[in-house]
Amino acid sequence: MYCHIRKKTRSPSYDRAVKSYFSDYMGLIFEKMCREYLLRYAGELPFPLSDVGQWWGTDPHTRTEIQIDIVGIPVEGKKYLIGSCKYRNEKIGVDELELLRRYAAVFRKDGQFHYYIFSKNGFTPSLLESAAGGGVTLITLEALYR
Repeated sequence: MYCHIRKKTRSPSYDRAVKSYFSDYMGLIFEKMCREYLLRYAGELPFPLSDVGQWWGTDPHTRTEIQIDIVGIPVEGKKYLIGSCKYRNEKIGVDELELLRRYAAVFRKDGQFHYYIFSKNGFTPSLLESAAGGGVTLITLEALYR
């Protein structure tokens, strides 16, 4: 009796068609998970939210399109939650917080902003230090649904 065991190998088409776009696809899923977390599971938000979504606009200084992954709209008042979701293998740094602050100024000229940064793989020491001073909440993928 002859038995042939076929070794499983990935086809080159898998690497081109799936693997190379996996982070892009998962980035969209991760953004949705983060928005759901804020609406349904976050215990201590700085204010009650009526809605959470995305925002697109044009930066008048650079004349470029910008996208904010998460904008939390308050039930009342002029406090806003501004967030970023990064599904990357590297740690997210303080440059992401600076970018969020710049984008928030394009989103609204008035109001108070609370920043949230979600990361698949954690944060750099400089961003962790900035967060210790307040004004930004950092959440890892691991901590999302504890």
